[in-house]
Amino acid sequence: RVAMQDATAQMAMLQFISSGLPKVAVPSTIHCDHLIAAQDGADSDLAGAIDENKEVYDFLRTGGAKFGIGFWGPGSGIIHQIVLENYAFPGGLMIGTDSHTVNAGGLGMCAI
Repeated sequence: RVAMQDATAQMAMLQFISSGLPKVAVPSTIHCDHLIAAQDGADSDLAGAIDENKEVYDFLRTGGAKFGIGFWGPGSGIIHQIVLENYAFPGGLMIGTDSHTVNAGGLGMCAI
């Protein structure tokens, strides 16, 4: 599994697009949580991030759909927890663009 967060997934998506491959070869997901700044409260912060980062979210959503990459939009949860609850299992391999990817190792994965 490859798991990417919104701030670093942009470059990963551009690199994948330049590869010329039609689809990803392994299960992959994008999680939109890192571009949401905590300032005024959950609802207003989420609305502000959606407005401010619309172009990024649209790129990641449409690129994900085109190349077979799952998309967890803004407000759907924190990547650190989502990958553990939904994708981590003993003996699996997790490659991530987030520094907390290694947490999946605590559930028996090889997590890089």
